[in-house]
Amino acid sequence: MAADVSGTRKVVGDIVLSGGTITGFIFEEGVTPTDIVIPETIDSVTITEIGTNAFENKGLTSVVLPGTITDIAERAFASNPLATINFPAGLKRIGGHAFYQTKLTSITLPEGLEEVGGAAFEACTNLASANWPVSLGDNMSDGVFYDCTSLSAFTVPEGVTAIPQNLFFGCTSLK
Repeated sequence: MAADVSGTRKVVGDIVLSGGTITGFIFEEGVTPTDIVIPETIDSVTITEIGTNAFENKGLTSVVLPGTITDIAERAFASNPLATINFPAGLKRIGGHAFYQTKLTSITLPEGLEEVGGAAFEACTNLASANWPVSLGDNMSDGVFYDCTSLSAFTVPEGVTAIPQNLFFGCTSLK
């Protein structure tokens, strides 16, 4: 199904859906968008999840997610030069390696987030600041920020009783 995923400019391509989950995006030959805006609905189907590997290694630099997204699956945006993304208020889960080796510089995870999978932001070497929402409690997985060498600002909220193994391994700028 063809969809305008760019907001104000038309990007010709096919979003592959399975229910409300985006499972892939196929660009038309010669068309490689770098900035996309994902709509709340496509053909009257509400988009609630970005599926496993859906946008992996697509050359994306910025993504705007709709408020309807509750789940970002494993490796959904991995290996992109992604510098900016919004995390909607209703987001509940970020899967393992979801943003592996992206160029994010700062992230604000929303209150209400319930799970962050292992190595979700591994090797994001430009990531300088991140947060741990109170709603996560102790549900941050191992190695989430592994090798985020620029990470220098991070606050663990009160009430957290355990720091996951290797959460900050290789975060050489963190003091």
